Amino acid sequence: MHTGICTGLVVTGEVNLEKGTHGVLGDTINVASRLSGLAKSGEIVIGPDTYHQAEGYFTFEPMEPTTVKGRLNR
Repeated sequence: MHTGICTGLVVTGEVNLEKGTHGVLGDTINVASRLSGLAKSGEIVIGPDTYHQAEGYFTFEPMEPTTVKGRLNR
């Protein structure tokens, strides 16, 4: 298992609890998906905003700066 976590605004759409479907859109979702693609098995890759909010609560290992498709460097 691997995943990516990004903190930010999202837009939610229709939620159907019976079918278990929901819709979320936004740049935050896209970046989280890209970060997940960078993660290796057993890893969780997080964005910088998530890091700043979670530092002090978890132990992190730095990774080399990476360009994420569809994003400008900030």
